[in-house]
Amino acid sequence: MNRLLLFLLCLLSWLQVSAQPVVRLDSLPAAGVLLDKGWMFHVGDNPDFAKPGFNDLAWQPIDPTKDIFELPQLPKTGQIVWFRLKLFINSTLTRQLVIQLNQSGASEIFLNGKLVHRIGILSKNPNEINAFTTAMKLLSFPVSANEEQFLAIRYAIQPNISYGHHFGSVNKGLEILLNTVEGADEYQQKNALNSRKSNLYVGSFGILAILFFTLFLFFPARVESLYFAIYTLIHSFTWSYFNKIGLPIEVNNIFILKNSFLIFQTIGYWFLLLSVCTIFKKKLSWMFWIFTIICVAAILCGTYVYTWGWMVYGTGLSVLLNVEATRVAFIAMQKKQSGAWIMVIGGGIYSISWFLFNLEFYHIFTTNSGIDFFLIAIFGVPISFAIYFGYDFGATNRVLQQKMIEIESLSLEKQQILSAQNETLEKQVAERTVELTTSLVTLHATQAQLVQKEKLASLGELTAGIAHEIQNPLNFVNNFSEVSADLIDELEDELDKGDTNEAKVIAGDLRQNLQKIAHHGGRASGIVRGMLEHSRPSSGQRQATNLNALCEEYLRLAY
Repeated sequence: MNRLLLFLLCLLSWLQVSAQPVVRLDSLPAAGVLLDKGWMFHVGDNPDFAKPGFNDLAWQPIDPTKDIFELPQLPKTGQIVWFRLKLFINSTLTRQLVIQLNQSGASEIFLNGKLVHRIGILSKNPNEINAFTTAMKLLSFPVSANEEQFLAIRYAIQPNISYGHHFGSVNKGLEILLNTVEGADEYQQKNALNSRKSNLYVGSFGILAILFFTLFLFFPARVESLYFAIYTLIHSFTWSYFNKIGLPIEVNNIFILKNSFLIFQTIGYWFLLLSVCTIFKKKLSWMFWIFTIICVAAILCGTYVYTWGWMVYGTGLSVLLNVEATRVAFIAMQKKQSGAWIMVIGGGIYSISWFLFNLEFYHIFTTNSGIDFFLIAIFGVPISFAIYFGYDFGATNRVLQQKMIEIESLSLEKQQILSAQNETLEKQVAERTVELTTSLVTLHATQAQLVQKEKLASLGELTAGIAHEIQNPLNFVNNFSEVSADLIDELEDELDKGDTNEAKVIAGDLRQNLQKIAHHGGRASGIVRGMLEHSRPSSGQRQATNLNALCEEYLRLAY
């Protein structure tokens, strides 16, 4: 009886195991097979769950490839769960198989009861769980020679971390793509192509940033070049770490990187609009500030609204900012501003390319042209900017060259005028010099004449003085001579009369007169002698003189 019961139990167990859902793979397409069916799910942790013979019929079926927020049965508190899948793989496919894994938690992968991969850190302590994703990198899948394979995954969501839905990305619970090495290589090449495109964005925007920062350094007045340099620098910076999102990385950092990308890209587009407004001398109107508010709203929505928040930036803001920049350029073109048509063409290329890209992105329409519309849209405006600056500097250079020609022409004319004026001035200076020389000669002659006249006048005054001085004693001599002649006549008459007494008196008067004549004659001789002494050259030596005579002569002359 016990043996029969044991046999029935074994038979029932075998029937249950054989009744488990099985995913059968007889062939693998080039794109691989996504393992999204046949999974069984259970909350709890037990090492026996990894064993191929474990009975999981009581578990609930699940599609782990959905977004974690579409899997309410998946705990977000860090509790460990298990996924199990039974695979039947044709023996012709068991060589060189690989899996590509994308997950939002931490996992341990068991194949046929053996641990083959540990991705992230799993722990019974929720605070020690570290979610990690391989970003669909190739992982070995060493299946056994048997066609029947058991895949068990120990899994947990890292608690208290944020998830984003940026650019339509999905935070999948557990996505496994089974493929051959050859088939997976095509996916790797596609990823490598995307990486090269990102590097192209980084390099191109980086070069533009360097060029326009240099332009601003040498031409600070062109402040729009600084704004555009900031825009290109931000884009180069954001695309440089956008590549990191596609690399194996901690899940928590993906949210930070994507939000950083969104924030900096929004700021970059704001600087692009500011640069366009500055180029065409447009005042920052209410429209500009409305777009500034939209930028802030896009950042907030992208950060805090999970499902559609990123679309405010990804589909709305970037389009609106570029359309506004094109509108500003179009208004400038209507006002005949130089080069505005280049910006209008760049904006038109962006709008068309972005529209076609969105049609393909949302699978509305596929052109099958092989053209990368996203690449064209990304570089449409920056390249038009660079062309505009080249055109503007070319136009400025042509204007400067024309001005230089005009300046050289004016300079030649002015040189000729100055040469003629110099010749005229030289002639005038020569004439004025001759006139001045003549005037100086005349002035010297006049001065000589004046000096001569002064000398003659002084000589006349001196002569008059000398004559006056000599005249006084001569007058006395003449007067006393005449009186003496009369006295002689009187003396003769008295002698004839015989009056001797009277004759003696007259003779006495006559003697006095002769004394006076001798005295005044001596005075005249003294004057002449003084003149002679004055005209004689003197040795400069002191000589003795009669002070009484000097004083007497001085007083007499003064009198």
